[in-house]
Parts: sequence; structure tokens; C-alpha cells
Amino acid sequence: MTLRFLLATFVLTPFVALRAEELKLAASFSSHMVFQREMPVPVWGWSAPQSEVTVSFKSQRKTAQADADGRWRVVMEAMTADDKGSTLEVDAAGKKVTAEDILVGDVWLCAGPGIARSMSGLQNPKPEIENATFPAVRLLRMDSYASVVPVADLPGPVSWVPVTPETIAPFSVTWYFGREMHLAHGVPVGLILANRDGSAREWTAWQRDPQDTSQAHALHQLKEQLPHDIARAESWLFQMSQRRRSDDPVDVLIFPCHIPFNFYGVHPVFGDQYPIGFKSFISYNACVGPLVPMALRGVLFTCEFDEQSR
Repeated sequence: MTLRFLLATFVLTPFVALRAEELKLAASFSSHMVFQREMPVPVWGWSAPQSEVTVSFKSQRKTAQADADGRWRVVMEAMTADDKGSTLEVDAAGKKVTAEDILVGDVWLCAGPGIARSMSGLQNPKPEIENATFPAVRLLRMDSYASVVPVADLPGPVSWVPVTPETIAPFSVTWYFGREMHLAHGVPVGLILANRDGSAREWTAWQRDPQDTSQAHALHQLKEQLPHDIARAESWLFQMSQRRRSDDPVDVLIFPCHIPFNFYGVHPVFGDQYPIGFKSFISYNACVGPLVPMALRGVLFTCEFDEQSR
């Protein structure tokens, strides 16, 4: 395994917050998105540190001051469902950014291995795809990233799109859920697709079995080892930042935080010490953490199994 492979697989961003001089909305806020109805709606982004930020949407106008890292956040008051597009405007230090055609309805976070199948991968998908014109249903599909450390924003360029035959073909089969919610409740629906290959193990690994004393023992070991792991992780991040500057292939540096094999099982490559960064939170860090504290109606978690895994 080479460093190039590692860097293609993991986002090695050793910070929790971005520092931004330019005015910017978080990547999850873009034109054509859906705001959650009937609950407060946080909106956030970055600007020059300590600058005053004004956010306007419909009749609401909120202000906030960016912190030392440039991050700001306002909370819009709860709104009723609206399928008429409105513009979100953000002003700070003489600069402005906008996101247009924003609806108000129900927003769902879709996760789990069962959502990886795309509409175009179904048997005879043509009729479903050709009839998929629903301007009040919006989709946000992020790339399959993972990170061993928390990141402040969604990696890679992402944007919301209305449902059309062109946009639905590569999207997940969770489209069926979104369509039925829209038809049943008569309000706009937003679907956020957050998944990556192998997420079945990563999500189910933390479903504890009260009868399994080895799990409790493993968690106790993790708690005792955490301060040491933090120090080792900081050293690991520094070494990786040095290595990533080189174009020469090098052996991968295994993330130095481990979970006993009796908690997860033996990995075919790493043996009985499976790196914690590879397993427990790498998907959350890159695909879910940056969405917090977005207002959502709920989470749709789907899973599919073959006969052998049952």
C-alpha cells in the first residue's frame, strides 16, 4: 500500500475549524436546497475573523459575529412549508454570497449500505427514470470521502439539484422514499445522501450486546488508552503531513490508535490490531459531522444483506 493510495482514500485534514478570509456558506447550503419546516434552521459558514455577518431569508434578517477562526452561525426562526423558491443572502464586510431557489419542507439524511445502489443500477430502470420530474424534491449527493480526523466542511464540490431524469439516474434508490414522502405530505422534500462503501460494518460495530462482556472490556481499554492515543495521533498527523509533500511512493503509516481484535474481529491485512481510524468514525467525520447542526426531519438508515451475511 502506498501513500498515494492512502491520500486517495482519506482526507488528512488535521483541524476542526476552517479559517476563512472570504465570505462563504458551508457546502451543504447551496441553490435549490430545502430548509426544514416547523423548526429553527441553523445557517453557518465562514468570513473574516470577528466580522459582522447578516443573513436574510424571506422576511427574516439575522446577524452574528464570526469567531477567531472566521466561523459564524445564525438560527432562522421556524417556517411553514413553501414550494416557492426564495433567496438566501449573506452579507459581511462589503461582500455578499447568495443561494437561490430554496424551498421549505422536510429534509432527510439517508445513510447505510442499502442506499449505495443507484437508480440506473436497477433492472429495467428506464420507465422510472424517464418519469422522474419532481421540481419540489431536491437531492444532495456527496462524494465518498472518509477522514480519520474531524473536518469542518463537506469535502469536494457538492450542490443541491432538483429531481429530473438526468439527476436521478446516478442517485440512490432512496429516491423512492423521498417521492412517497412528497406525495403523501404535499411538501417539498430534500434528500441528503451520506454513504460510502463498507459503511455496514462501521455503523453496526457500535450496536453493543449487553451479554458480551468482551465489548465492555474493550470499551474500558479504549477509555484508558485514549490520552495516549491522542498524543500518538498528533505525532502521526505530523509525520503524514511530512510524507505527503513527497511524490515518492512510501509504505503507509498505520494510524496509531487500535481496538482489541475481540471487539471487531481480525482484519485480513492489519491482523489482530485493527486501526480505529479505519473503522469506527471515518465516515462520520467526512460525511455527517460537517452537517451538524443542520435541521432535519429525520434519518433514513437502510441496510441490505445477502443470504450468506444473514
